[in-house]
Amino acid sequence: MELSGSENEDLGEFMFDSSTLDEVMGRFSEDGVSIIKGLFADRLELLVGALEAARLSPSPMASLQRDSQNEVVFFTDFFTYRKNQLIRDIVWDNEVVETVSQIVQSKSLRVFHDHILIKSGAAPETPWHQDRPYYLVDGPVSCSLWITPDRVPIQESLQFIRGSHAIGREFSPVSFRDGQVIDNRPQFEVLDDEKIRKLQQRGVLSFHMEPGDALLFDNRVLHKATRSNLPAARRALSIRYLGDGAQLTSNYVNATPPFDRMGLKVVDKGPLPEEWFPTVRYSA
Repeated sequence: MELSGSENEDLGEFMFDSSTLDEVMGRFSEDGVSIIKGLFADRLELLVGALEAARLSPSPMASLQRDSQNEVVFFTDFFTYRKNQLIRDIVWDNEVVETVSQIVQSKSLRVFHDHILIKSGAAPETPWHQDRPYYLVDGPVSCSLWITPDRVPIQESLQFIRGSHAIGREFSPVSFRDGQVIDNRPQFEVLDDEKIRKLQQRGVLSFHMEPGDALLFDNRVLHKATRSNLPAARRALSIRYLGDGAQLTSNYVNATPPFDRMGLKVVDKGPLPEEWFPTVRYSA
């Protein structure tokens, strides 16, 4: 598997040579995000089939956003691997698991959940946010692997504020429909336009992606998804993995997925139950 990438700093494109795993690890550690070129390029049929199966058989957690003509422009679903064997095959894929484990430098990996994202037409922009405050898990290693079977140009790609995973701040979760704060709890900062402008001085990263490429990003990094202007769908499978030191937390808003409303008893700083967070890699 080739590990390389191109990125965009302050929306001014430049290239870097990341031909070694060490370079990708360094980018992930320093920036909070790195691209893994060709991670799933040789298994695109499996990835497309898995996403299509999820779209055709949505779970109760699926969400549809429609345009003014009532056409679906954004489909999302969560936690589908328990009924979608194709998704499960990807989540447990040995190359995927070992690659993530090496980059995040974690001996163990658990599955948090999978997330299906299919945008098409005039799909809305996803606002700036961190994933962590939506999650009832916390820990030093918590990441998302975002894999696409499509060509994604920079102007249609995800954007990340470089190094924002390491600033030691957490921001109030917002609605992906209108960008409004969901619950303004005191432990979270409200991320207003002025704070975004200041944080963007660190640099904004965006990535051109070819089919089978993947982004790996820390769940504390500030990011957003740009508005889709492509007639074709932009499809992605995002797998959330948890590494060494992960634990439950009560410090969240509107848990995604809503495991706390599905039977999981959340004990602050408690261990992760295997039945909810299955282990995919363990090394003593």
